[in-house]
Order: sequence, then structure tokens, then C-alpha cells
Amino acid sequence: MSLIDKQFVFEYPQDINTVYGKILSVSSAIEGLYPDYTDNARYTLYLKSGVTFWSWGENVSIQCVPVTNNLTRVIIISKPKLPTTLIDFGKGKRNVNNVLAALRRVLV
Repeated sequence: MSLIDKQFVFEYPQDINTVYGKILSVSSAIEGLYPDYTDNARYTLYLKSGVTFWSWGENVSIQCVPVTNNLTRVIIISKPKLPTTLIDFGKGKRNVNNVLAALRRVLV
């Protein structure tokens, strides 16, 4: 992970299939991002954003990792599409916050 990449990790008290299903259910409603592809074998959803005035676009991943039968770790990572990006003007943080806002609606 580079210095500009943003990451947020939290644990949720439900099984991995339930959490992953809820994440998939809101994937198309995350502000500024749209689904790219899913890796169901790794319980990972990949999102992306287009080019804006502030960036050349970002890649965002949301990965679920089982901790126990009823506890799932969720890892959200936002990276610029252009690997040589030095400043993202807070875009990575906004992406993570937008993902968290969408997940709060379904992970209750």
C-alpha cells in the first residue's frame, strides 16, 4: 500500500455470507462509485470511479474476511488508478466515507 492509499478496517458481528450479501446489495448505491467486478471466492467487491477534476479515477475494494463463525472483518481500500499519483485532494478518504455511509444503511 502506498502513502496515498486510504484504508479502513472494522469488524461486524454476523457471518461472512450475510455481511457480503448486504455489501453487494448496496454496491450500486455508493455515491461516486460504481461496481467493477466481484470475486465471490474471496468475498471481495471491486468498485471504481471515473476521471474528475480532482483525480484520474480510483479503484476501491471491499473485502470480507471471516474472523469467527459470527464475526466478519471488512477491509475497505481506496487507491488512485494512476500509480504515480502523489496528491489525491482527499478523494480516497471521501471514497471510504461514502462506502461506510452506504454500509451503515444495511449493516444495522
